[in-house]
Amino acid sequence: MHMRIVNRLAQWTGLSLVAIAAAATITMAQTAVKAVRTAPARTAYYADTNVSIMTEALSSTAGSDEDSVGELARAFASAGLPRILPVRGLGPIANMRDLLHMRGIDMAVVDADILAYARATGELPGAETRLSAVARLYDKTVFVVAAPDIASLSDLANQRVLVPGADSDSFVSARTVFSQLSMKVELVGVPLQVALADIASGKAKAILLTLEKDDGTLATLAQDRGLHILPIPENQALSAIYGRRSLGAAEAPGLVPEAGVSTLTVSSLLATFNWRPTHLRYAPILQLLQQLPKVVDRLRTTDATGLWREFDGRADVPGWLRYEPARPLLASILPQVAPLTAPRVATAAITAASNAPAVPTTSSALADPSLANTATATVTATAPAKVATAVPVVTLPAMAIEVAAHPLAVLADPDARDGGLMTELVMTSLKGEQARLSWSADPDATGQALLGKDVARVGLPFARPDCEHPASLTSAATTLCDRFAFSKPIFQALQVFFVRHGSDFTFERDDQVVGRSVCAAENGDVAVLDAGGRKWLHDELITLLRRPKLAACLTALDKGEVDAVLADDLAGRVEIERQQLDGKIEVVRRPVATLDMCAIAEKANAGANEALRRLDQGIAALKADGRYASIVLRRLGQQQLSGDLPPVQ
Repeated sequence: MHMRIVNRLAQWTGLSLVAIAAAATITMAQTAVKAVRTAPARTAYYADTNVSIMTEALSSTAGSDEDSVGELARAFASAGLPRILPVRGLGPIANMRDLLHMRGIDMAVVDADILAYARATGELPGAETRLSAVARLYDKTVFVVAAPDIASLSDLANQRVLVPGADSDSFVSARTVFSQLSMKVELVGVPLQVALADIASGKAKAILLTLEKDDGTLATLAQDRGLHILPIPENQALSAIYGRRSLGAAEAPGLVPEAGVSTLTVSSLLATFNWRPTHLRYAPILQLLQQLPKVVDRLRTTDATGLWREFDGRADVPGWLRYEPARPLLASILPQVAPLTAPRVATAAITAASNAPAVPTTSSALADPSLANTATATVTATAPAKVATAVPVVTLPAMAIEVAAHPLAVLADPDARDGGLMTELVMTSLKGEQARLSWSADPDATGQALLGKDVARVGLPFARPDCEHPASLTSAATTLCDRFAFSKPIFQALQVFFVRHGSDFTFERDDQVVGRSVCAAENGDVAVLDAGGRKWLHDELITLLRRPKLAACLTALDKGEVDAVLADDLAGRVEIERQQLDGKIEVVRRPVATLDMCAIAEKANAGANEALRRLDQGIAALKADGRYASIVLRRLGQQQLSGDLPPVQ
């Protein structure tokens, strides 16, 4: 009974069920927060391991995703694994909006064309860069069922086309398909029976719907009305979003001619936010991905829905970037049934295939992947009629590389096992080389140790300055840009404001910082205060106080001597716990900047630059086989970070 009431509330108010549930539990949450603050400081840093997945239950024509996510939740629960929490959504557009902005939503089941819809309509800003595909789940077929006097899709120009629901997956596909074909039509969302009556009366000329499996809808459409399914023509823009399939007469009796028709398929996928390793939600998401292959194997041995037999952990989704941690962890999940979509060949490679040897080609994103927690697009094209020429693998001899590091909170710590997070990543990536680690007292000492040496020596950790805009750089940052080369980013850190609990300090907009006093450690990089056009320091819009150490800044903040402290997120949290200031000082949710943490080498040292190149290759290999994610998860778990910050793009 209570679930029906909540469903009805969701339909009346336009809120997803998770929003209603959240409102109902505010009091409990406040009580829990009070309990946490009276517990030992470290208790507050344990993460919630549950993962919420939003479905399209209230708008989907078939409800397959809700059934399948429910099966997944039961399978995880029966195996004693972290809980999967299915959340019934209000449709694809609302679900994407909730995934982008609502706390408590980790993943959502959506169709692949929702991003193209967002581009065409201007809705859901930021979706393409902030969301990514975990995996392809299954394919739906796009059906355009037309009145007898409509011979081709082009005849629908300036006509009324019906879809089952104004905020449904079919509506999104209809809006996207006609937009990519540059056709103007009037789209109206109505129930199926109303659609049939409108077509019969001449008020509308066609209905577009997407189906994962026929639930009797096609048979209803074929009942002696003269309706027929239109072929959807080939189009380069459509091919970048949709798959294609041939529909035979036996698959839709009475609607398809004997010769069949060619139509589109749209992939349904599991989407997630681009959670960074420093965020609290990264660990539960990674744990789900690690357990998913064996849970899917178990589901395939039961009477579970056919979705799990179609699940393909290797496949990229047209138009989407892939959530990089998912790629190696789900690669073992192969589909057990053939997909609806015909095999896809990259458009750019079709012409070249007839003139060039068939060597598999990949985008630079695969050969040179970005950070493991960001998404990359991959295109693989293989010419079918050729045999690839074998390319000999050249193994370079091991190189003697000296690694100089200086302490920086969690990233580099001579007293920690394997030297801290970033140090472990670097030394692990250089396992095939003759790498030796030494420690310096501070960044200046590390930089001096790299200059004028004949050996291949690299230093870490260093935040890469904005070398393309030297006017905003400090003298130390200018020296880094002038004399040193940088590796590709090894880790990304957030630079944030820390404030007193209950403070009126807000940072939702840049102008809210004007007139405030900010403290930063003497060795802290404050260039971000003038970056991106802010010019807070240059125009004297804020008061900057420098203290010898971060600890002194936090003490000043606790005493009310400054409004905020600017510091690296990881370093600040560790120092807050060390000084037992948890509950007194908190982080502002909006980050000031994202820092690319790199290794450096002297530009004039050819050997050192070769060492950086090998380091980049080693880090890429760690990301490709999943070791990068494992190291980051273990390290951040050891530090028990609360990670209350949202991911930053």
